[in-house]
This record gives sequence, C-alpha cells and structure tokens, in this order.
Amino acid sequence: MGAHAGMNVDDVLLRGVRVVFVLLGASLVAFAAVTLYLGLFGTWDRSRQARTMADMRSIAFAFEEIRQRDGRYPDARDIRTVLAATDARLPAADAWGNDYLVVSLASGFGLRSLGRDGRYDGGRDGPTTSYDDDIVLRNGEFVRYPEGMCR
Repeated sequence: MGAHAGMNVDDVLLRGVRVVFVLLGASLVAFAAVTLYLGLFGTWDRSRQARTMADMRSIAFAFEEIRQRDGRYPDARDIRTVLAATDARLPAADAWGNDYLVVSLASGFGLRSLGRDGRYDGGRDGPTTSYDDDIVLRNGEFVRYPEGMCR
C-alpha cells in the first residue's frame, strides 16, 4: 500500500496546499527579517555619520578656542595632543572607532574621519555617497561630506 493509504484525493491536495502555504509564510518571514536587518544597519551608519560630523564640529570649536587663547592654532599632528590642550571632553575617534586624522598648523587646521572602512581614501572635495568615504573638515568647514542616501 502507498503512503497515503486511506486518504482520498482531496485530503492529499489539502495537505499539499498547507505545505505550500507554510513554505510561503516562512519565506516571507525570512525576507522581512533580512530587510529589517539591512535597514537597521543603514540607520546605524547614518547615525554614526551624523554623530561623527557633530563631533568634528565640536572639535573645530576647540581649535578656535585654542587659537583665541594662544593667538594661533596648535601645531600638532595627533588629535589627542590637540584635545589635551582644551578643557573640552571630546572624542579622539569617530563613531566607527577610528582616530581622527589631524593637520594643525599656525595658519589653519584639517580634520578627517576615515569613514566606516577606516581607510584613507584621499578623494576629492565635495559630496560623497558611501559610508566608507572620508569626511573632511578644513578650517571649520566641511569640504568632503555625505550627501543624500549613502550605501
């Protein structure tokens, strides 16, 4: 006798339809979970980008504070050296955990976040579209910055 002994055709079809619906439901749940997971990562990266830019603005104010107090910008290449010269409690690293790169001379300063990937990418000034792109602030102005939706 077959595996479906004692079952009529309608019972077999109903069982098959149930299996299809269970598989379809599981697929939809998996798709929704992946979409939500990827969406949250994008939200976290946008949040990190915004926090990094806010911190960079605060560090620029610290540079200006030093210039007003000492009559010139600090001559330093290490962000911790610059931050130690202020009373402000500011982070030495961006929101991804990468130390800021700083160029500070008597005539001006530059501050760079290496972005999500933590690698120096050089690049041109202007808007960027990737979380991996560097963010650059020069003499208090963002010259390389995220614009619109990043990926």
